[in-house]
Amino acid sequence: MKMRKRIPTITLLFAMLLSILPVKPSMAISKNQEAGEAFAEAISSGSIKFKGKDAIYSIGDADGDGIDDLLIQNKDKAIVYAYKSGKIKTILRVIPEYSLSYDSSKKVFWECGEGAGAWAIAHKLKKGKLVEKYRYFSDFDANDKAYYSYQKAGEKAKRISKSKFKKARTHAYKCEKHATKKELIEILNSLEGAASDEKPLSTYWSADSATAQSLREYVVSGTERTTTRAIVANSPIADYVTPNHIIGTEFEVKVKGYETVSSNMDFKYVDGDELVFTGGFIQKDLNACKTIWIEREIGQRPVLAFGNSGSDTSMLNYAIDKRNAYPTGAYMVVADDSEREWGMEDWEKKSADYIAQGYHPVSMKTEFAKIYPDGISKSETQVAAA
Repeated sequence: MKMRKRIPTITLLFAMLLSILPVKPSMAISKNQEAGEAFAEAISSGSIKFKGKDAIYSIGDADGDGIDDLLIQNKDKAIVYAYKSGKIKTILRVIPEYSLSYDSSKKVFWECGEGAGAWAIAHKLKKGKLVEKYRYFSDFDANDKAYYSYQKAGEKAKRISKSKFKKARTHAYKCEKHATKKELIEILNSLEGAASDEKPLSTYWSADSATAQSLREYVVSGTERTTTRAIVANSPIADYVTPNHIIGTEFEVKVKGYETVSSNMDFKYVDGDELVFTGGFIQKDLNACKTIWIEREIGQRPVLAFGNSGSDTSMLNYAIDKRNAYPTGAYMVVADDSEREWGMEDWEKKSADYIAQGYHPVSMKTEFAKIYPDGISKSETQVAAA
């Protein structure tokens, strides 16, 4: 059995995320770039209608010619545009029952909706029409109890677990992208090669190519910010995370000698002054606060987010929000190693829960090469956090 690559020790220390600064390499214009620019111009001129954030768009090679196509759904009508021989052509026009999107990773169109039950139906494009390939759906039995099924076209339905159903629906809904008209035009103008295809995340954001892709790393912790800076400065990630890339819980800082002055506007800092903590509490960096502080300090959605507790879910959800224009991933550590650590979490239960939320679960027991640095081992007794 092929072993998965083990996760570095540092993942456990803090909720850490990566924010993206994409750069376009110098190269001759590709067919994909031509297509993107043509689609962008058509949207700008109004020949392709796009109703903004209420609309749905998807980008991917739906017809298999190696050039990305553009799906636009405004209200009830969905149209797929292709770029062929220097012209934009319509290759699909359909009125889906609810929403339609294209999934580059599975090469299918997803039609999602809900009524008495809920469903996610996968279609393939064949001769300008959608042909059902398989579906996930939920319904209710005679006792009004919900059940979940998977069915290939032409075959009998099979019962599946609720978590598997939710995982499929979450994946399908992630293919629905939303943007303003201006944002979509910018996205289309930035197409290169087949970069819009949903390949494995490692294709885009692997550790080896992080510098080339201009990724910026941030630590977002519930621990006080200055303390977090000191810990990071003495850790293996010190070469990657600078002090100004650390977000944490905030306490009041004042100029020494002016601690009791209510407003910092009433005095000025001069050469030789010292900054000191007063002990005044400002903001705990947990839950939705993490998302808010990421937006305030970074001003850009992350593409990768890593967490190890329930207080990190807001940050992870912010990264994988379907409005994010880039390939994204959210990873959550499951503390299931009771031998090398005090992990008491049940892997089956927690991993199913995280998958249902759209996260990739990471097992400390099977995927961590090391828990502690050399010379440090698990204590004889567990010390509870204060």
